[in-house]
Amino acid sequence: MWATLETWLLGDGEVPELCIGEVLAHKGLRLSCDTFGPSAERTTGAWTAGAATEGDITHRLRGVVVAAWRQAAVIDIGECLVLLEPAAVRSVQTADGHEALERYSADFKTPSLGAMGEAVGRLEVVPDYEWEAFHQLDVRRDWRLTDVMLIDRQPVFHVRPMAQLDITADRNPSSCYLVDLEPAQKVASSREPAEPSAENYAIEAVVLEWHPEEGWGVVDSQQTPGGCWVHFSHIQATEYGELVPGQTVALEFEPADQDGFAYRAVTVKPL
Repeated sequence: MWATLETWLLGDGEVPELCIGEVLAHKGLRLSCDTFGPSAERTTGAWTAGAATEGDITHRLRGVVVAAWRQAAVIDIGECLVLLEPAAVRSVQTADGHEALERYSADFKTPSLGAMGEAVGRLEVVPDYEWEAFHQLDVRRDWRLTDVMLIDRQPVFHVRPMAQLDITADRNPSSCYLVDLEPAQKVASSREPAEPSAENYAIEAVVLEWHPEEGWGVVDSQQTPGGCWVHFSHIQATEYGELVPGQTVALEFEPADQDGFAYRAVTVKPL
């Protein structure tokens, strides 16, 4: 998937000078949406939606809504979670009387949790401070960098294929990178005392806690010391996803930094 990566992220040291094939670690993607709403289709995924224009590539994403709050949502498109927000902004007045901008669009219509949603827009790599300041669900993960283009918009629009991310590009404030990213393969954490499957970490775990009103909980196993965070959308069951403390489940997980837990569920199946 092609996403915009601002050059200042390299200048500030948040993103290293990666070469094609290397891993962009612990970053989340946002789709700045032109439209978002319910979908009758059941196939999840990401597709390009039209030709690239002025250095932007439009994507169509379809997936299950796993979280939603005011003018924002997270959908599971199968291979990863993506944050959705409107591309449009409007001026608002803060509580202390100052003017500010907020993302808002009447065409951003969030389906109910667990329903299928479809959005069209442009992907971008989200700065770390935004997850910590604004977003309720942290969807950061590791990505493999498969292609890079440097977009210069001033003084003349120009697209340059690159072999790596270069910090010197930050000297031109009108430049940005367009990066092609794919989810990096899971890598076993050194904190795991056991040797799980190299492909999917399929293990047996026990439910420690479940919060039905919020749709998340924690499961535990020898391979996930400190607990593994689970969202209801990860549960493979015939009915609405819920777990019961003390219940045994089959767990596939990945190393992550999710709400204070070092592990995050990929799939959970009650046994």
